[in-house]
Amino acid sequence: MKRLKNIAYSSILLLYLVVMSGTIADTRKELLCNEMNVILNDPVSTGFFSPAEITDIITNKKNVLGKPVKDINLKEIEKILLQHSAVASAQCYLTEDGKLNICVTHREPVVRITNRNNKTYYLDKEGYIFYPSKQFAPRVLVANGKISEPFALQKTKNIFEKNPDNIPNSRQTIYHLLRLVNYINSSVFWSSQIEQVYVNDHNEFELIPRVGAHIILFGRINDMEEKFTNLKTLYLEGFNKSGWNDYLFINLKFKNQIICTKR
Repeated sequence: MKRLKNIAYSSILLLYLVVMSGTIADTRKELLCNEMNVILNDPVSTGFFSPAEITDIITNKKNVLGKPVKDINLKEIEKILLQHSAVASAQCYLTEDGKLNICVTHREPVVRITNRNNKTYYLDKEGYIFYPSKQFAPRVLVANGKISEPFALQKTKNIFEKNPDNIPNSRQTIYHLLRLVNYINSSVFWSSQIEQVYVNDHNEFELIPRVGAHIILFGRINDMEEKFTNLKTLYLEGFNKSGWNDYLFINLKFKNQIICTKR
């Protein structure tokens, strides 16, 4: 008898679960998306993007609010967001209460470039191109001057879409610039000291420091580490004796030499 009771109880429980699962499934079919919740995953993105701008990007392409959740294509929404040059990653998911959650990570800029045609854009450390926000300007290295790109800027997502090895050295300035910027940013000392990179008519780099009224004639990026080592020695040992503002130019263009021009 006890065994029959257990079987009966199990059968009733199983029937209940089947009925409830069907009810829940039916309820979910009728559930409408009632809210979009944007989560910005990194500090930079809170300046470049506002949650309202993210929702605008979606609603301009897709009607989501008030739509049955069963009809919402999450992958399609992610694809829409990834079409924006500044978005590094996007993940979407729906909760049981009909809320669409959108997690966005912004690309982290390492340099703000204004090229010879006065077009301004950012690069991240991997060479992805994205454009300034109207409401936010991060504090990053600035690069300007005679910078030209060996590709169509507006049609390019990453500067390495075109292999630098297939480009004449005279047109590789943008690639050399990114190498120089990444080196500067990798050093606590140099990232706090250098604020601007200028590309002159000879496709050579000139560095503008935060401290001192001199210009550093860096030249090309050959022997880059050696040049910075020599310059750091001058800063820590030479300038402590002579003063930061006594010189107009510091020339690092020649191997194993530093030529200082006084005012």
